[in-house]
Amino acid sequence: DGEDMASIEEELLNGASAVSSYLAAHAHFTTAVAANHADRCFNRAIQVTQAIGIGRLASLGDSELRTLWLLAQSTTRPEFRASAFNYIHKAEQYLALAIRSLESALSSWELPVELIDVAPFMDAVVTDHVRDYRHEKLCLRALMELLLQVDDSVMEVGAALGHNVLHLNDTSLVSAYGFEHRYSESSAITRGAVSFEPAIVHEAVDLPYGPFDWGLVMNVLSLVSDNSRSRADELSSLLRNIGANTRKGVVIFAWRDLVNYAEIEEVGARFIDAKLHDEEILPPADITKDLHDKALAAYQPKHGKQIARAHRTKRDDNENAEPNPDQVHDPSLTYGETKLQPMRTLMAAVERTVTVVPGSTSFLDIGSGAGTAVLAAATCRPFRKAVGLECVPELVAKSNELKDSLSSVLFPSGEDGAPAAEPTVPGVTSNIEFIEGEAFEEIPKLLGDGSDFVDPALVLPVATEELTDSGNAEAETLAEGHPENDASLGDARPVKPNTPLIIYWLSTCFSEDLVQSKALSLAQDTPKDTVLVLVTHLLRRDAARVWYLEDEVEIEFDWGVGTVFM
Repeated sequence: DGEDMASIEEELLNGASAVSSYLAAHAHFTTAVAANHADRCFNRAIQVTQAIGIGRLASLGDSELRTLWLLAQSTTRPEFRASAFNYIHKAEQYLALAIRSLESALSSWELPVELIDVAPFMDAVVTDHVRDYRHEKLCLRALMELLLQVDDSVMEVGAALGHNVLHLNDTSLVSAYGFEHRYSESSAITRGAVSFEPAIVHEAVDLPYGPFDWGLVMNVLSLVSDNSRSRADELSSLLRNIGANTRKGVVIFAWRDLVNYAEIEEVGARFIDAKLHDEEILPPADITKDLHDKALAAYQPKHGKQIARAHRTKRDDNENAEPNPDQVHDPSLTYGETKLQPMRTLMAAVERTVTVVPGSTSFLDIGSGAGTAVLAAATCRPFRKAVGLECVPELVAKSNELKDSLSSVLFPSGEDGAPAAEPTVPGVTSNIEFIEGEAFEEIPKLLGDGSDFVDPALVLPVATEELTDSGNAEAETLAEGHPENDASLGDARPVKPNTPLIIYWLSTCFSEDLVQSKALSLAQDTPKDTVLVLVTHLLRRDAARVWYLEDEVEIEFDWGVGTVFM
């Protein structure tokens, strides 16, 4: 009705205004710094920077643009929608240019003379986002090598704007979460990776998440006051809060004067007397990776590329073969694979949005090639089934060869010659299959009635209007129903849904139109809460109305860096 439409338009305009304000302030700051006129606008720039953080401005702008897009979808007035989409396109370009300009300016910027409480903050901002290997990151690297094990969980107290937490999460080897007692905007800036807990240093608190394996304090002296009386109480309270929520231990860094805390009972009993010496700790062995690499030791990506090239040449020489139109497949791009480490990074990103249920969630690779992505996924998680679809018979044969090699390592035969029931390491998939055929002809069969590919217990009903293109109801449903748009949740993270299926499509070689149309057909065939992972292609138009964009990450593959959309 009219009131709702007015409300939608007002919210859309407010969103546009917010993005414009961020961009304008950011560009003003960039220009001033580059021109070395920081003294003229520095205070205003500090307000903007301190509120949202240079390092998170791109993410915040991206979030605003997504919200703006959803709101634009919900109006039926063509001129209004056209104007909104035009604005989004320009804002995206402006934001990217502003970020690049600022990074370039900061890399050569010298701090001006400022108030004593402002300069250290700006120094920290410059250090965080320009000098990659500052001392905190070196400490985190040491922790990863000497103490933390794969899949350990870490809570950092005093996480500030979340740089250490995000750095640990980016490794995809451990999971980290932060608590901050000073900056109330930490949660918004880090997209929920840090919670604001103002009392964590002063009194007992019930933390919303945990328990964690390890606690981490990067600079204990920055968290407690200089007053010797209150300092002891604050540190005791801090350690009790950490200890109540950790299983293995706490790591505390103090850049100076740690001896001054020796009189505090908690520090003396729990930490100083339990020093860790490098020679006593061996780096944790990555057994799964070792076994995976052993199984695929004789295989190189060039082997799969050679098979694909030979098949393409054979097809080109066959006069009766149907031509492969350029609009479907880019002939300049041929063959790429996904190995274990990129798949680990990808799966860690997926699990920030959904829960992968061991033994219940299934994995499907479209165009699986020699099967390396399927085998990597099966090594990462204990899926119900891990299936690859491939149309080249020789690649399917190579996939099965590699599968047998991996199975012989992960599921070695017993004395009776039968494969072991349990893997040599936990958390891997035994039910792996490669199917020869055209992927989008095989998918309806794989997901049809009578198939056991997807666990029925994870399949939820989908309202028919969510999958129709008869109007804009689906966009409103997405905008209203998605947890990130529920203002009542506050800073609490929503419960992640259990996903029945993860579909991986390294779609770089395929045309834009093909990807968009096939994504629509996948929406018709797949159950609710399915995750579609696309490399290179962002869903647009109608496809973006039935698939909600949850995350976007850059992942380094053997063939280069790819942008992955989930």
